Order: sequence, then C-alpha cells, then structure tokens
Amino acid sequence: MQIAVSDLAGATQDFEKRLGFTVDMRSSRFPSGLENRIIDLHEREYLELLAIYNPQTGHADIREMEQSLERGGGLIGFGVRVSSAEATASHLRKEGFQVQGPIAGTPTYPGIEETPPVLWRRVQLKTGRKFIDDVIFFSEYVAGAYAEFQSRHPELPSARGDPPNHRNSAIGRLHPWLAVASLEEASAIYERVGFPRVRRTRFSLLNGNAVELGIGHNSLVLVESVAEPSPVQDFLSRRDSSYGLMGLSLGVQSLGTALGAMPPGIAARLGSGEGLFGKSVVVPPEHAHGLWLELFETQPRSGL
Repeated sequence: MQIAVSDLAGATQDFEKRLGFTVDMRSSRFPSGLENRIIDLHEREYLELLAIYNPQTGHADIREMEQSLERGGGLIGFGVRVSSAEATASHLRKEGFQVQGPIAGTPTYPGIEETPPVLWRRVQLKTGRKFIDDVIFFSEYVAGAYAEFQSRHPELPSARGDPPNHRNSAIGRLHPWLAVASLEEASAIYERVGFPRVRRTRFSLLNGNAVELGIGHNSLVLVESVAEPSPVQDFLSRRDSSYGLMGLSLGVQSLGTALGAMPPGIAARLGSGEGLFGKSVVVPPEHAHGLWLELFETQPRSGL
C-alpha cells in the first residue's frame, strides 16, 4: 500500500510515535525522483511511505505525487503480488484488457554508484477507467536479486527477514477502501479482472454502501455514498474526483495494545465499535497522513 507523505522523516516519526508502527529506516530512491521507507507486516505485506526527494526529474510520478499532496496525501495505490508478471499480463490481455508492462524496476541507494539489478517487474492496467488504472498494479519480485546485490555491498542491510514486532501489534490483513461514484460500475470491472465479489454490505462509518472483492486472503472495499453529508462525499468533493483511495483496514492482534501505543490524547478520542472486519477503532485522516486507518482485531494465521 503506497502512502503519499510530504516529509519522509516526519511521517516516519508519526507512524512510529503516534500510531505504533516500526518503520524500516533504510530508504530507497527511484529514478522518478521519489523515495520510500517500508513498514513490514506479516505474509510479505507492507505499507510504503512515499515522498519526493527530487522534484526536477520531470517524471509523471512527480506531478501525480504533488497533486496527491495538494489534496492531503494518503493512499495513492496498492500492489498485488504475483508470481509472474508476464503470466499476469498475458492473462489480462486474454480477458480483453490493455496493459502496460511488465516494466522492470530498481531503486538506487545513497552512496552506492553501482546500479542494482532488476528487483521487480510491474504490470499496470490501461482500461480507460481511472478508478482502476490509477489505483492498482501487479508486481513480481525477483527472488534473490537484492541479496545478491547486497553481498557485493555489505554496507547495505541484509535482505528483510521476519517482520518486526510493532508496538501496536499490527500483523497485516490489508483491506483498502476505494471511494467511487458508481458502486456497480466499479465492482463489475474489478470482477472482470478476476477479483470475486465477497459481499455487499452497509458501511455505517462512512454513511455508504460497500462491495467487498476478494484479493487472495485480503480484499478491496469499494464504497459509495448513499446520503449527504457523508465522509465519502466530502472526500471526493475535496479531490474534485469521482474516485479515490480513502482508507485502509489493517489487522492487529489487540486493540488494547494498539490504543496503548498511541499518545493518550489521540487514543482517548478513538472509541471502539463493530467495523467491516470485526471489532475495531478508526484513526481519522488528520492523525494518519490523510488516510482513514481502521485497526481491527484479528490473529495471525498458524505458522506465523
């Protein structure tokens, strides 16, 4: 999950001190002019804090990031991990979709002149519908590529192993919320891509209706406003758009632990209730860099 932030160091501190996550302090930089830091979770899931480090590259990603930050930041995209980018692109083309890619990608590391090998391959949909083209991508990560590069540069940290123990007890189970103007139009095209409908439900927190679509053991929640005023309508109005990633449900082992990891002044204002995925608390956008962050109580799968 990609989260646009204006200040990478400041966002790192906020996610650690205010929300209780452990942020990997190593940064990666990309030719586009963006840099990131990672919040590792279980089952190879992660949150990615993204910021601009060089606005002069002229890359399209810079303008898109600037526009997102002008609207308050927050979620700007989410990736689906696949075993083969080539097979994914082939499948989508057979289903009648236009795609871009696979596109090879690699970052750079400050102080190291050697260009790393290809670390991932990405596929992007080109349907002509912004609520999917600008939202989702598919990534294949090249096994062993970083470890091989790091073996020649021992000053770099070793490849990521087990995820850290977050103070808020976060374990993952990521369910992004995509606000849309037309629930049925959006759900129909996502189902065509291959994400099955799990349920249609009321999303009381947002005064809206929702459709949950399965993506592996996670899901995508499409939501539309059913009446004004509503957070969905406010969100889309501020974006001057008919769609946008507005929030995220994320599993924690204990809500009490999650609340205890936050400053008392924030935790005291967050009441628990029944959310889309069980008992939860919701952190509003002003405390989570532009996104609604629902923490719901769950347990890790066996073997974790």
